[in-house]
Amino acid sequence: MIELEVDGSQYLVEIKWWGAPVEINTMSRHLVRVCSRTEVRALFISPSRFTKAALEESTRALNQRVIVLGDLRELVLLLEQQDDVTSWLRKKVRLA
Repeated sequence: MIELEVDGSQYLVEIKWWGAPVEINTMSRHLVRVCSRTEVRALFISPSRFTKAALEESTRALNQRVIVLGDLRELVLLLEQQDDVTSWLRKKVRLA
């Protein structure tokens, strides 16, 4: 787990390098860590997407916290193009 600060907001970042989509148990563990800390947001990155149940759980958690789900391919493309990762995260937060 990584901690990150963007625009004055703290993010707990979880990256899973799995071949299968991230399941609800893994997502829930990260959300518990995030919700146990005051005013922390979640960023969860995976190269293999997320299961329907994990997406539903992160949507429910949006009532309490900002939850951002990211595709590793998106980040790799940004870095290869030397684009701004902070702008990518801001856009993801607005969409959430």
